[in-house]
Amino acid sequence: MTRHFENDLLDSCRRSADFPVGNHYARYFRDYIGYRIGTENQDKSGTDHVVLTRNGSYCVDIKVRGEDPLAWGVDDLAVELYSCVENEVRGYQDKTTTHLMWIFPSTGRSVLIPFGAFRKVYDACFDYWDFWLAERPQASRHRGSVYHSTHCFVPTGLFGRYVLRHQGDAAGAN
Repeated sequence: MTRHFENDLLDSCRRSADFPVGNHYARYFRDYIGYRIGTENQDKSGTDHVVLTRNGSYCVDIKVRGEDPLAWGVDDLAVELYSCVENEVRGYQDKTTTHLMWIFPSTGRSVLIPFGAFRKVYDACFDYWDFWLAERPQASRHRGSVYHSTHCFVPTGLFGRYVLRHQGDAAGAN
């Protein structure tokens, strides 16, 4: 099945808009003031939100996962291996974001990892993940072309002390 990039993007935006990210940011970032949606140029380089604090700003790339794997007893994160298999474009290569945040709307949970720390683990483990853990390629259509991407599910604990977690309310009250 070929997915349509624009439809997936709209669905992701809708699900993240309903998630109380501000409440989660307030727990993760010291001296939190608020956040704003990233500009179109920021979005192209991996920034969905700009978090504002008294000490500066941070760029966050949001990853939405519809079902929380904790529901079946697993704590893992979906990690993109190749954003375009045909051109061997690895995921996360040209991002200017400072943090990645996975959100799980079904449970209200989030996981935040500083991007630099994520990339160290990603780069060190990429070959293993690609060989042993890669899921079947997903076909997407964008601007009339079809391309394929791959991802894998990585245990959250692999990112160790860099992981910050918050359990909010699935209904959005927290």
